[in-house]
Amino acid sequence: MARATGRGSLKVCVNRVLDPTDPTEHKASGNEELTRCLVASAAAYISVFYRGRVQLRIVEGNAIIDLIDGFRDSDASGDVEMDLLSFIGPEDGKQQAKQLKCRSLSQMLTERLVLQDVARSDRVISGAKTLLLKYMLCGNIWMEIVQKLVAVFLVSVVASANGFELSVAIMLVMAATSAMVQPYAKPQVNRLHCCSFLCLAVAAASFAHTWVWPSRAALAVPFLLAAIQALRPDCLENLAVRLWEELETQIEALQCGNPVEVTAETYNFI
Repeated sequence: MARATGRGSLKVCVNRVLDPTDPTEHKASGNEELTRCLVASAAAYISVFYRGRVQLRIVEGNAIIDLIDGFRDSDASGDVEMDLLSFIGPEDGKQQAKQLKCRSLSQMLTERLVLQDVARSDRVISGAKTLLLKYMLCGNIWMEIVQKLVAVFLVSVVASANGFELSVAIMLVMAATSAMVQPYAKPQVNRLHCCSFLCLAVAAASFAHTWVWPSRAALAVPFLLAAIQALRPDCLENLAVRLWEELETQIEALQCGNPVEVTAETYNFI
């Protein structure tokens, strides 16, 4: 579990649940594995709260983040996507959304570093690594199974008496599920996934009622959305991964107490 404290310098600490019956875990609590988890959590918090040059150092098992050149908090919140929490209040909702984003990114990076270590000795995990990295969390792999089942179910019901109603209902349920769960690592993919199912529902309704232009528009909208999103290809998830990959090479220096500087920037055309 990771948590952050402080308003000046940001302090990130990782609390690890240890097995009281296994003394070897207590001896390993300060090892490189825990440091890597701490640095991954720090990278997640930097990606959400900071823009510009940032200094990271580890002091007494805590990651201390200092801003060198750039800005923090409210100015960086524009990169955090709006969700239902944003309607709670003008500040409380945004702050809560940023905190939840930090936790999800921290969990994503922690899972990825564990996956990276396991893949070296497990051929099955190594083969599935590309597929697992497509999702925000490895547990979201269920979406891959659901999509296959939906495709089979649509083929089996499309010719039935109530095939139109069932097809539209399935598409709307999948669109709502994708919008609420946000299973993929990149928000652009989540938006395109939700939009595609909505467009399929519109296309099904258009085919059933012989509407020509709505069906054509429904099939063209996903391509238009993909083109628009190409203008903003970067996201917080990409930034967090870049920061972690840069900091991972400096683990030894951080363990020795040396400060490390990184630059937190997202790159978009608009």
